[in-house]
Amino acid sequence: SYIVERKTVEDSEWKKIGEIEGRLSAEYIDTYLKDNYVYQYRVRVLTYDGIQSTPSSIVKAITKPLPKCIKNIRTTKNIARAIDISWNKSEDKDFDRYYLYRSSDIDGSYELIAKLYNNSFKDKLEEDGKSYFYQVSVVDKDGLESKHEDVTVQGMTLPKPAAPTAVEAKVQKGAILIRWEENDARVTHYTITKTRKKGWFTKVSQDINNIKKSSFLDTNIELDTTYSYLVYGVDNNGIKSLASVEAVVVTPESNEVISEIADTPSRESRVSSSVKKEAPAHVENTEVVMPADDLDLSGL
Repeated sequence: SYIVERKTVEDSEWKKIGEIEGRLSAEYIDTYLKDNYVYQYRVRVLTYDGIQSTPSSIVKAITKPLPKCIKNIRTTKNIARAIDISWNKSEDKDFDRYYLYRSSDIDGSYELIAKLYNNSFKDKLEEDGKSYFYQVSVVDKDGLESKHEDVTVQGMTLPKPAAPTAVEAKVQKGAILIRWEENDARVTHYTITKTRKKGWFTKVSQDINNIKKSSFLDTNIELDTTYSYLVYGVDNNGIKSLASVEAVVVTPESNEVISEIADTPSRESRVSSSVKKEAPAHVENTEVVMPADDLDLSGL
């Protein structure tokens, strides 16, 4: 058989790493080695009598280095529900592909999310303002992968617009007027969530969309009912802000309205009063005296 021995610059002695039986079997593959590392080899012959020959001449071999690390990884923070990742192209001649890794924590576990031939990727997400950390490696045609832990870049989807502030609501001329302050230049229109509560159990909500101004007059209201309003800003991507502070209004009870009507003079009474005040000044009260000829004197 043949005895294969190996030594590195760190070893002080030769180590037996394999024995190949058969005179014609003159090959050995050394595996699980370090990348870009120097190894020295020599071979001895073992006879049937158990006698070892002197070692062969020493052969030096260097394992293949890993691909070069990726440089200049770039991510976006202003795209709606997506993060664009790009990086400089690999210059390795035996380049095969890129591996893209992602983690929600910079020191967390990174998951392989894409194997790519191009040096860019769009990570489509469903959340607004979602942040991820990315790493990219190069894999060559022999399956060797570059280091990727040394370069980590954070990306984020476009966050929600700022919520409207200072929301107020009040009853005004048989309607409810809602006002708020604009708080984000990205907002192009507003949505109001109106909730109607009457009694203990009846509660209905509806959305009023595409409001262009920073106020809204709600004319669809009922007496003796509690209304609450939440205002959302919406940008041109359709991203809705967080809700504003809730504004609550209670409309008057019906008997209060009847009382107000009762306290208000009717049109007829107002007209009558007006006529009395405008009577001609020359009209006077006079007494009517019967003529003396028609007097009955029998009772005198």
